Amino acid sequence: MARKSSVPFALTAYVASAVMFVGCAHSKSDGLPEPSGLVLQGETALSERRYEEASALFAAAVTDRETAFLGWIGLARVAAVRREARALEGATTQAMATDPLTPASRDLIGRTMLEAARAFTPPDRRYLTVAFGYFRRAAESDPDLPHLRYHAGLAADLLGNTEFAAEAFEAAHAVEPDARDPLRALLNLRRKQGDRESMRRLLDGLAARRQGLLPPEYADDRRFADGGTTSAPATSR
Repeated sequence: MARKSSVPFALTAYVASAVMFVGCAHSKSDGLPEPSGLVLQGETALSERRYEEASALFAAAVTDRETAFLGWIGLARVAAVRREARALEGATTQAMATDPLTPASRDLIGRTMLEAARAFTPPDRRYLTVAFGYFRRAAESDPDLPHLRYHAGLAADLLGNTEFAAEAFEAAHAVEPDARDPLRALLNLRRKQGDRESMRRLLDGLAARRQGLLPPEYADDRRFADGGTTSAPATSR
């Protein structure tokens, strides 16, 4: 199957505020285990595409009960990048089995499942369904987890639940109106629905927050919103 862009998030940044990668910094007090040196080294190797080394480091991490959950998450992410279906299924199953059962850990499993689903073309609906379920569980306990609404919206959109996706993207955009990803996802969804009025509202709001200037990235969206024909929409990450 063809490779599809995965959801970019760094486990290191998600679980350790001392390491600056893409994502949201969380610590043990936020419901995730403290990452060990093996986990941090594995994340670095994964980010640098040294997949064999990353796998070995994460595999060593799963032998410690304190870091097993993060180790299995790491192995799942390596398997997703490499599109290794059997290894991916085994690692995600173990990650769920060692889940600390906190909102943050459920969100992390959801992100991992979303990344796994988007590793394939078309996205694997089994992983999407699991991801969506974990995002819903996380939201029941902590709806304000950073980026939770956005990622739940991505899973819902790929599952064809556009009503939920639209609500999730709108909520994510309201919290972070200048964040690119929720706005891009919402514009793409409204374009798919042919909702030009909503697109104009979003673009007018963006321009107003930038002294009336709309970034060039959104010129095509503006043409479509104003009734013109355009090229394919930009992608959401």
